[in-house]
Amino acid sequence: MTTINKNITELFTLHHDLWDMRPEIEYFGNKYQVYIPEHKGFSRAIVPGKSGINIMYVTQNLNKSTYGTIEIQRAAKAGKTTRMTWIIDPSDGGFKLIGLIKTTDDYQVIERYTTFGTEVVYHSNPIHQPTKSRY
Repeated sequence: MTTINKNITELFTLHHDLWDMRPEIEYFGNKYQVYIPEHKGFSRAIVPGKSGINIMYVTQNLNKSTYGTIEIQRAAKAGKTTRMTWIIDPSDGGFKLIGLIKTTDDYQVIERYTTFGTEVVYHSNPIHQPTKSRY
């Protein structure tokens, strides 16, 4: 398996483990505790990023009325599954949104948010896959 495929697989595994509300996830061979609030509206884990800073992965909070929640609920009513996990940089006590992992019955995508806009890092449909993936 190439490094690119390994990174993508690890991210999607982390994403699905969070959505399955597992109390612990494994990421690149290391185990991390998952925070799940009593209301079970979301789950989150903090893992070290490649650059040395911690990265927080948080599933869409289904208790909040937002576009993400509405999209997930609309898909469920149609008998489909949509899952969103937000990628956040919590350094300096902040909450900087830096990306998204999204899976549906039709496609999977990983996006990165930069000052220049949204970059598709991975898409399961080759038409949308960037020519030079960073993973």
